[in-house]
Amino acid sequence: MRRLWLILIVILLLGSPALAQDEPDRVQVYRLIRVTDNETASRMHWIEIWESRDYVNDARQLVMVDVQARGVDQAAEVACYYAMSQGAGAPVIYMKDDELIPVDDAGKFWEEMANRRVSDQSRLYATGVLCEPGAIVSVNGVLAQSCVFENADASTVFFVKPPATARGELWRVTEDVYKEFPVRYYFEAQGSTTRVTHRYEAYIRDFMLTAPEKLDLLCFDGGFPKLDSLTPITGNALTYAAFVSDLSASELQMQLDAALLGPWQSADTERNDARAYTRTLENGTECSLLLTFAPRTGAPGTSLAVDVFPRAVDMANLDLPDVGPAVVQSASQSVTVEGNVNEALAVLLADFGADGWVQRAELTDVREDSAFVTLRRDSYETYIIIEGGDEQSFVRIQTRPATCGPTF
Repeated sequence: MRRLWLILIVILLLGSPALAQDEPDRVQVYRLIRVTDNETASRMHWIEIWESRDYVNDARQLVMVDVQARGVDQAAEVACYYAMSQGAGAPVIYMKDDELIPVDDAGKFWEEMANRRVSDQSRLYATGVLCEPGAIVSVNGVLAQSCVFENADASTVFFVKPPATARGELWRVTEDVYKEFPVRYYFEAQGSTTRVTHRYEAYIRDFMLTAPEKLDLLCFDGGFPKLDSLTPITGNALTYAAFVSDLSASELQMQLDAALLGPWQSADTERNDARAYTRTLENGTECSLLLTFAPRTGAPGTSLAVDVFPRAVDMANLDLPDVGPAVVQSASQSVTVEGNVNEALAVLLADFGADGWVQRAELTDVREDSAFVTLRRDSYETYIIIEGGDEQSFVRIQTRPATCGPTF
């Protein structure tokens, strides 16, 4: 069911030709879709998407982060999607369950997604709401006119069970060259079981989709080894990279062994198409490295996916507040704290704030009997998930790398 949800979102967010015709030649778009449960804040589901579209060169890149929290008794599940296409080249679609899927033709791939006739539904909804024009202000570098709406029918919005209404604000470009193009909107749709929040930011700018010369992955001293036999097709990720090579998988494995072994130690893996390594950093962080090899489609050689999994086995290494056992698995722990939800949260946030963690308000929901709070510092994100009564609260604290794909 979760895979179906993710596929649906990918289809939704790749857009359709009807929308593309109204867009600038080059545009970068950030989207957030967050679903919160009416009964408890501890169950939250959201996706964040960064997408770059260069229609001039037929190049596109999409990164999607999916987070599913199911309450204080379970750690939140995190998945990352990445897709890139440049002209008629072969994009790589990657999912965190270790599937690497090369596609024969990039143009055909995007076209097939569009031909499913599932449009960017949230944008169509926001731009279709009738409301009175408001002030003209500078938004994301262009002049745009605001449009505020209240009590709009939201029964057609995905993930909202009717009856449902929405409120929000939309900003459209006023300049003739991109007139009526939406550069920002925000709306909340309240349904019978959930509340869905949509945020959209568009940036009209000149850019090129090119892979960087250096990949600064986590757990590496000077970035991933730069080999002449490898051509990177991703960039700016902290925990993931993808390459193509003219070498066979066995030849590539030999080169990578020579470059990695020393700081990294070889580890067992049951997969024939993968090579695993481990490493412990000076601060105690345990790192796992997985290299996944796949034959290239339509060309000789090999596709390579690189995954880095940092696991801070000692929470003290991340300067987390001392609220429970020091040693945990996968940087997630569950503890009991005296006091109600707000009292427990006040203590935790004070401690985290003193250590330099900053709260992400758009991914935070605090109520009288439950809370979900997202904090960020450097390359890490922490979730505080709480359910409680008058005298005692149950708390889960989970820390993970914050970035799992290139953004802008």
